[in-house]
Amino acid sequence: MDMTPEGSSTLRAFCKRHSISLTMWYKLQKSGRGPAFYRLGSKKVLITASAEAAWLKARQSPPEAEAAAIQASVDELTEQNRESSAKSLTTGNHTSVKRHTAKSGA
Repeated sequence: MDMTPEGSSTLRAFCKRHSISLTMWYKLQKSGRGPAFYRLGSKKVLITASAEAAWLKARQSPPEAEAAAIQASVDELTEQNRESSAKSLTTGNHTSVKRHTAKSGA
């Protein structure tokens, strides 16, 4: 029997509804970007419907500084991906290099 107060969601239900992992939820909380929550007892984490709605609204229109930080993170990861892709092509171990070598009979 679920003893969750009406209008509140368990942490697992919240994460499932928003397709985020528990790890991501903890990262959001640590960075100050997670929803408000309360504890029922020492372990059960609950999120009210109003806290969930406020969190969704904030995610749709993040503050300018947060949006800039997110974009900077995306840009950094994109650059890292470009660099590692370029590096992997030069090693001879990249799938496309192996495939080309196998077709040419070398």
